[in-house]
Amino acid sequence: MDHVAVVFDNWETVLKAEPELHHIRFGGEGLYILDESEAALSPTRQLALLARIHELAGRRSQFIIATHSPIVMAYPASIIYLLTDKAITQVRYEKTDHYAVTKEFLINHDVMLKVILGG
Repeated sequence: MDHVAVVFDNWETVLKAEPELHHIRFGGEGLYILDESEAALSPTRQLALLARIHELAGRRSQFIIATHSPIVMAYPASIIYLLTDKAITQVRYEKTDHYAVTKEFLINHDVMLKVILGG
C-alpha cells in the first residue's frame, strides 16, 4: 500500500484544488478513512466526491467512510454498517433512515413541512 490518509471535513478544499493536488493527496492503492466528508459539500460536490472515490477504487484504493449522506451511501457495491449503542449491523441502502427520510421529503415535502412546522 503506497498511501494512507486520514481526512476530516476538508473535501471542499480538495475538490476545488488543481487536479495535480488530487493525485498527490489521494493516490491509487491507498486506504482512506473519511469522517463525514460530505458535511461542507453541496449535492453536486458530493457527486464529484463519488466520482473521485470511484476513480481511486479502480486503482485499488479502499475507503472507510462515516457519513449521513444518502448520496455518498449510494456508491455501488458499498457495504453499509449501522452503528448503534447496541450493535453494528449491515444494512441495505434503501433500509437506512437517511435514505427513507430524504426520499419521503423529496416526494412529499409539502406534507412533511406542514407536519414539522405545524401548518
